[in-house]
Amino acid sequence: MLTRAHQLLTDTYEIDILMVADYSLYSGFIEMANGDEYSAQFAVNNYLNAIFEQVRAIYEMNKINDNEIVSLNLIATFVVIRPEDCPLMQVNDFNSTIYGGTNGTDNITSDANDYEFDNSTRFDLLSSKGDSSTQGMAYVGSMCRGNGESSSVVEDIGAMATSMIAAHELAHRFLDPSEGPNEMNRKQMRNMECYSLGAFHDGSGDSSSCAGTLNYMMAPMVSGSEDEHKFINSFKLSQCSMKQIEAFLTNGTSLCLRRHRGYEKRPRRTSSSEGRKKPGEIFLQQHQCKIAFGPHYGVCKHPEYQKRKDPCKRLWCKNRNTKRTASCETKGYLPMFDGTKCGTNKWCIFGKCVDNGNEEDSLVVTFEILGCVDLNTTMCDTLSMVKRKRFCKSVKFRSICCFTCSTLKSDKKS
Repeated sequence: MLTRAHQLLTDTYEIDILMVADYSLYSGFIEMANGDEYSAQFAVNNYLNAIFEQVRAIYEMNKINDNEIVSLNLIATFVVIRPEDCPLMQVNDFNSTIYGGTNGTDNITSDANDYEFDNSTRFDLLSSKGDSSTQGMAYVGSMCRGNGESSSVVEDIGAMATSMIAAHELAHRFLDPSEGPNEMNRKQMRNMECYSLGAFHDGSGDSSSCAGTLNYMMAPMVSGSEDEHKFINSFKLSQCSMKQIEAFLTNGTSLCLRRHRGYEKRPRRTSSSEGRKKPGEIFLQQHQCKIAFGPHYGVCKHPEYQKRKDPCKRLWCKNRNTKRTASCETKGYLPMFDGTKCGTNKWCIFGKCVDNGNEEDSLVVTFEILGCVDLNTTMCDTLSMVKRKRFCKSVKFRSICCFTCSTLKSDKKS
């Protein structure tokens, strides 16, 4: 008989996910497909798969519990093709929105309680005017709850940005409800009336030691920072988030995620890098522009945008209904999908343009960027660029500020 401690060492963590697109997303793809409903439904299913693949890649790079990976399994995709079946309406309060999204599981499958449910929508989640900055919602610490509570609602703002919102909301559901910043928040969470998603954001509550301005995945608002270090942080969980997730996985509320390595797994559609195309190989730059801005948008061809140092960090698009000399557009955070072509024999990986001749080469670059961490983030982040370049020549310093020094090395390669 294994003790609890020994059993945890032999467990793996897996999350089965059901991806759902509501009618607002489907209708947007109908417009892009010039009214062809069959093509739109096919494209939406591919899009849900692409979003999932991007989220899976993000979590593969964020290892927990001494190099353990949280594996994501895509159980199925579902597209709502009738407006009357859409679980969301244009509402302006948190409870109505999250309840509408999660309650939709009852209309999809009787087995929805077995899966984590992700609902993608084109609706603004809190404002009928489309001016709310809230782009994702989830019950905190709800990963193993039943009755559709283990769900999140994600506003589709475009490709990689949507994937990051989905990854952010998934991390919210990991967090332990007992670690709320105050008793009022604990009571709200138990009653499923947590209006503030900021309870477990970096820079607040138990995560106050991890500044939100460092732009990690769980920052209140992630930006496409021109600071290379902060930009790469957007794909990473801060040390505070890591500790909270590890605490959740080692308490009794995470049993639904544990798979004993010796047990026979039940059949499921799993996601694997082998033999699968990356999101950007399916949805090219022009497709990503249409998804983010509308069917009348295309890739920005202006030379000043094409000659940027690293094109993968920000997708620039052009409204084809405007004059040729009109400015191009982007959003606050809009990197290109992994696998998007960014040059001859090059593609985007986590916002960096790297060689795509060999899958292993891309993985090496990715692990160089994301695979090491700064042991003293406060010190490493506050150093000037001049000091970073000088200190990173030291092996001992590189062992302390591994990530900071790896970004300098990556810059030299590019």
